[in-house]
Amino acid sequence: MPQQSTTLSALLREAFGRLRDRLGVTLGATAIACAIGLGIARSPMQPLVAESAAQLIALPLIASFIYLWVTDLPDGSPRPLKNALERLLERSWAVLMIDLALSLIQALTTAPSMILWDLLLVPLLAATIYADVSATLDSDIPTIALLPHAAARTLSLAMHARNFGRMCLLLAAQFGLQAILLEIAVILPHGLRAAGTLVLAILAQVVLAAVTARMFVEASTPHP
Repeated sequence: MPQQSTTLSALLREAFGRLRDRLGVTLGATAIACAIGLGIARSPMQPLVAESAAQLIALPLIASFIYLWVTDLPDGSPRPLKNALERLLERSWAVLMIDLALSLIQALTTAPSMILWDLLLVPLLAATIYADVSATLDSDIPTIALLPHAAARTLSLAMHARNFGRMCLLLAAQFGLQAILLEIAVILPHGLRAAGTLVLAILAQVVLAAVTARMFVEASTPHP
């Protein structure tokens, strides 16, 4: 029997509840993501390149793990840590490629004198916000079909007005968090700016990923 649509406030409570109930592993995964990101950021590369690489790798990986960690197995049973790690290793390449592509698209929205172009790109970014969630969570997808499946899945969900509205809210939350992090970076001591901003971005990603995963699961559930 189709389930009733879940309210936004209920989804938020569910996301935070899942993080609270599985706090130990969540903190451990966050610490590992921070270590990976800081290790890349301090590698012998040009500083801006190293910092960008750190975010492009650490943020998608922690997000993908959280997608798995706050959702259940297809049969409804709690997801074991072993299953989450195996799926993360299996699908991480797709998640990294999707987030790289979306980051490049998002970078275009910051270009000057491209307001009309932005009007096309922003809805596209919203409509593709579930792509990495789909690539992480959807089961029984052949490896060669993973990327096209993720694209088709998120776009099909965006065809429903209620889903697209929530996808826009998620995108707005992403933009808002980025703006807040930029403001915080200005007040941090210069020597701690890059590391501090990266750690805060990872912490924010954990929360946002939990909410995104719960919204994706709810959007994928048939409703009357």
